[in-house]
Formats: sequence, C-alpha cells, structure tokens
Amino acid sequence: IAVYAMSYCTEVSQIIIPNSVKIINDFAFFGMGKMSSVVLGEGVEEIGTQAFSYCQKLTDVKLGGWDFAKREMTDSSLKSIGKYAFYNCPLLTEIDIPEDVEFIGAWAFRKTGIYENAGKDKGVVYAGNWVVDWNDKSIALAGGEINIKDDTVGIAEYAFYKCLYVSNVEIPDSVQYINRSAFYQTSYILSVTLPAELKRIEEFTFYGCFQLLSVGYMKDSETGGDPVRVEGFPETLELIGRSSFYECSLLGCTVDETGYG
Repeated sequence: IAVYAMSYCTEVSQIIIPNSVKIINDFAFFGMGKMSSVVLGEGVEEIGTQAFSYCQKLTDVKLGGWDFAKREMTDSSLKSIGKYAFYNCPLLTEIDIPEDVEFIGAWAFRKTGIYENAGKDKGVVYAGNWVVDWNDKSIALAGGEINIKDDTVGIAEYAFYKCLYVSNVEIPDSVQYINRSAFYQTSYILSVTLPAELKRIEEFTFYGCFQLLSVGYMKDSETGGDPVRVEGFPETLELIGRSSFYECSLLGCTVDETGYG
C-alpha cells in the first residue's frame, strides 16, 4: 500500500487488508478521521512511519489475520512497526503485539490510550509485551528503580530517551530485542542488568549515559542458590553496535567515599 494511499479519506470506518499485502508504506492511512477498526492481514511484514497516525476514532487494531467467527487471531507476519505509526490515536487503549515483531520505532504509540496504564507500571509504557515509552510524572515516583515486567519481549527505539529519573534498570531474560537508542541520553542511569541470553546491543543503545558505572547480567549460582549478578556482557552476545556506549566514560569505574576511582 503506497505512501499516502488513503490518507485523509474521511468516509471509511473499517479497513480489512488482504493477506497478499506485505508492506504498508509511510502515511498510508494517515488522518482517516472516521476509521475505528483495522485488520492488518496475515501477510503484512512492515508498517511504515505514521501509517495510522491521527486516526482519532481508531479503537480496534488486529496486527495480523482475524477469524471473525472464532474472534481470534489467525496468523501474523509482522516484523516492524515504524516510528509514530499510531501516533495520536487517543481511543486506542490496548494492542497485542505479534510474537515475530523485532522492531518498534520511536513513539509509535505516543498519545494513545495505552498511556493511561503507565501509573500502575511505575511510569513504564507498554504496548502489549513491548516497552514503548515512559511517563515522566509516574516514573519519577518510582525512585529511580525500573524493573521491567518479566514477560516483556522487546524495548522499542528511544523508549527511555532522555529519561532523567532512572538510576537502575533490570531487564528480564524474557527480553529478546533492545532496539537502537533505547536508552539514548538516559543520563543518570548508574546500573543496567541485561538479559542473560541477549545476542545484540544495537547502535546508540546507551549513547550519552555518562553516569553509567556497571553493566551485568544474572547467572545461575554454581551452588544451586539464587541467581547472582555477573559484571560484564552475556556470553551469548554477538554484536555491539556503533556508538552503543559512546560517552559512557565512567563504565567500569568504582565509587568510594572520595568519588570515582
């Protein structure tokens, strides 16, 4: 579906995309003021930038095929959701992210109804099983400790961008994807615990985290007790992307009574 293909089409309330479609390009359904329901279809692999943004009546999105008789998802090929894809869809209060999704772009769900749950999740904004953003007022009340939920699969691009309230982050082993720039300029973060089987740290992930002292992961205890935190990167790590730790000049230092050592 081409760029701007149906943008500002104000007479359509429901879209059902056939399984033959693989790509929904940028702004394809931008500003469709009456659209309330979308079924993506089984074949779509990529949703472009602002593809559904400013669809202000949108309440129901199925990111794959849908069996209307059984009221259940059939299948999905979706791998990538572009930045601002559902920006300013205020009536969209929940969404299920298919298991094959590997990338969610910056602020794909900003100004949607899912932000209403950020308070109970200590300021972390979730879209399905992905972390997609943070809420400044709620996260400040968490005291700097962010424990991402155990069933989380991914952390979106720029999810914690310039979040100045976070000092320690524990990322559970369920997380498979940490998208680029996820903690870009999270300037006062001191410690990060990574998933034990993480394979990739994408480019700019911790760029500008100039207070970052420690990176580690949890490992099973050799004595059979509780898992212990190990300093360093997981043994499974295959890639550290460009400028992932740029300006993290304190990484590996220690702190004592006199300051940094």
